[in-house]
Amino acid sequence: MSKGKILTLIVLLLVLIAIFTLYPILLAREYPDLTNRGTFGDSFGALNAMISGLAFAGIIYTIILQQNQLKMQSEELGLQRNELELTRRELNRSASAQEKSEQALAKQAENMELTSKISLYTAMLNSCADLISKDSGINYEEKQRIRNKMKSLSAKLEEIGDEMIK
Repeated sequence: MSKGKILTLIVLLLVLIAIFTLYPILLAREYPDLTNRGTFGDSFGALNAMISGLAFAGIIYTIILQQNQLKMQSEELGLQRNELELTRRELNRSASAQEKSEQALAKQAENMELTSKISLYTAMLNSCADLISKDSGINYEEKQRIRNKMKSLSAKLEEIGDEMIK
């Protein structure tokens, strides 16, 4: 609360205290007889009933306002739940897409490994073929060993090809 509002509240409180303090004194001076005081007090009965009725109407109005606020909060909560559900679905889709991407990357890495093996074995086969074709003084046994190595490399290349097809 601001200082101005607090000051206004204090002034109103002091005025009310002054009225409640001075009222019996003024009433006793104006109406010294008790029967006249009773009649004077009874004349405010309708005003008292009206003020009580207004207070009751204010309470009913406050209840209606609170009911509307609760209804609005309930609707807002429903909207938040819907938004949360949509967010949850989107996160699930995102996680699924990320898993698929991870699987694709793993497959790509596997294919790259197989490709590098193919390149290596092909280079080795070419090297062996060059050794045999150049006839650089290699004896028959050595050529047979190289040919066997070439067969082994060819078999490995076929295995890799079969793996890539899977």
